[in-house]
Amino acid sequence: PTGLFKEMSDRSDLKAWQKSVQTPLRMLQRPRYVRTYLPEFAKESARDTFVKNHQLPPYEKADWKSDNLSQLTRLHFYEQAFNDSPKYIAQVNEKLKDLEPLIHCPNCVTEGG
Repeated sequence: PTGLFKEMSDRSDLKAWQKSVQTPLRMLQRPRYVRTYLPEFAKESARDTFVKNHQLPPYEKADWKSDNLSQLTRLHFYEQAFNDSPKYIAQVNEKLKDLEPLIHCPNCVTEGG
Protein backbone atom coordinates (compact mmCIF):
# COMPACT_ATOMS: atom_id res chain seq x y z
CA PRO A 1 0.00 0.00 0.00
CA THR A 2 1.09 3.54 -0.67
CA GLY A 3 0.37 6.64 1.33
CA LEU A 4 1.05 5.06 4.73
CA PHE A 5 3.86 7.49 5.39
CA LYS A 6 4.08 11.17 4.69
CA GLU A 7 6.99 12.56 2.74
CA MET A 8 10.16 13.12 4.74
CA SER A 9 10.13 16.54 6.37
CA ASP A 10 13.76 17.33 5.52
CA ARG A 11 14.13 19.16 8.84
CA SER A 12 17.71 20.30 9.24
CA ASP A 13 17.27 20.73 13.00
CA LEU A 14 16.45 17.04 13.42
CA LYS A 15 19.33 16.03 11.17
CA ALA A 16 21.67 18.18 13.24
CA TRP A 17 20.43 16.55 16.44
CA GLN A 18 20.93 13.08 14.97
CA LYS A 19 24.47 14.02 14.00
CA SER A 20 25.10 15.32 17.53
CA VAL A 21 24.33 11.91 19.06
CA GLN A 22 25.95 9.76 16.39
CA THR A 23 29.17 9.11 18.30
CA PRO A 24 27.75 8.31 21.74
CA LEU A 25 25.04 6.12 20.21
CA ARG A 26 27.61 4.16 18.20
CA MET A 27 29.68 3.73 21.33
CA LEU A 28 26.63 2.42 23.20
CA GLN A 29 24.97 0.33 20.51
CA ARG A 30 27.72 -1.43 18.62
CA PRO A 31 29.38 -3.15 21.59
CA ARG A 32 25.94 -4.31 22.72
CA TYR A 33 24.96 -5.75 19.35
CA VAL A 34 27.72 -8.34 19.45
CA ARG A 35 26.86 -9.26 23.05
CA THR A 36 23.25 -10.06 22.26
CA TYR A 37 22.06 -13.59 21.87
CA LEU A 38 21.04 -13.37 18.24
CA PRO A 39 21.53 -16.06 15.61
CA GLU A 40 23.70 -13.76 13.51
CA PHE A 41 26.16 -13.48 16.41
CA ALA A 42 26.10 -17.11 17.52
CA LYS A 43 29.57 -17.79 16.18
CA GLU A 44 32.72 -15.95 17.14
CA SER A 45 33.62 -15.50 13.48
CA ALA A 46 30.33 -13.66 12.91
CA ARG A 47 30.97 -11.38 15.87
CA ASP A 48 34.49 -10.71 14.64
CA THR A 49 33.19 -9.85 11.18
CA PHE A 50 30.69 -7.39 12.62
CA VAL A 51 33.38 -5.74 14.73
CA LYS A 52 35.74 -5.47 11.76
CA ASN A 53 33.02 -3.95 9.56
CA HIS A 54 31.65 -1.46 12.13
CA GLN A 55 34.22 1.00 13.31
CA LEU A 56 34.15 2.95 16.52
CA PRO A 57 35.07 6.63 16.70
CA PRO A 58 37.50 8.20 16.16
CA TYR A 59 38.39 5.74 13.39
CA GLU A 60 37.18 6.05 9.84
CA LYS A 61 35.96 2.83 8.25
CA ALA A 62 38.98 2.38 5.96
CA ASP A 63 41.43 2.82 8.85
CA TRP A 64 39.41 0.52 11.11
CA LYS A 65 39.24 -2.25 8.51
CA SER A 66 42.90 -1.97 7.51
CA ASP A 67 45.49 -4.46 8.62
CA ASN A 68 47.09 -1.72 10.73
CA LEU A 69 44.62 -2.63 13.48
CA SER A 70 44.56 -6.15 14.83
CA GLN A 71 41.27 -7.81 15.66
CA LEU A 72 42.40 -7.91 19.27
CA THR A 73 42.79 -4.11 19.22
CA ARG A 74 39.33 -3.68 17.68
CA LEU A 75 37.82 -5.94 20.35
CA HIS A 76 39.61 -3.92 23.02
CA PHE A 77 38.00 -0.73 21.67
CA TYR A 78 34.58 -2.42 21.79
CA GLU A 79 35.20 -3.56 25.36
CA GLN A 80 36.39 -0.10 26.41
CA ALA A 81 33.33 1.52 24.83
CA PHE A 82 31.08 -0.89 26.71
CA ASN A 83 32.89 -0.13 29.97
CA ASP A 84 32.51 3.60 29.32
CA SER A 85 28.73 3.26 28.95
CA PRO A 86 27.87 5.56 31.89
CA LYS A 87 29.72 8.40 30.17
CA TYR A 88 27.90 7.86 26.86
CA ILE A 89 24.52 7.42 28.55
CA ALA A 90 25.02 10.76 30.29
CA GLN A 91 25.88 12.40 26.96
CA VAL A 92 22.77 11.03 25.25
CA ASN A 93 20.58 12.01 28.20
CA GLU A 94 21.84 15.58 27.91
CA LYS A 95 21.18 15.58 24.18
CA LEU A 96 17.62 14.37 24.76
CA LYS A 97 16.97 17.69 26.45
CA ASP A 98 17.87 19.37 23.16
CA LEU A 99 15.51 17.08 21.27
CA GLU A 100 12.41 17.74 23.36
CA PRO A 101 11.70 21.25 22.02
CA LEU A 102 12.01 19.91 18.46
CA ILE A 103 9.03 17.58 18.93
CA HIS A 104 5.82 19.12 17.68
CA CYS A 105 3.30 17.18 19.82
CA PRO A 106 2.75 13.81 21.51
CA ASN A 107 1.56 12.29 18.23
CA CYS A 108 4.12 13.58 15.74
CA VAL A 109 7.55 15.10 15.59
CA THR A 110 6.85 17.45 12.72
CA GLU A 111 3.79 19.67 12.36
CA GLY A 112 1.28 18.00 10.08
CA GLY A 113 2.40 14.52 10.94
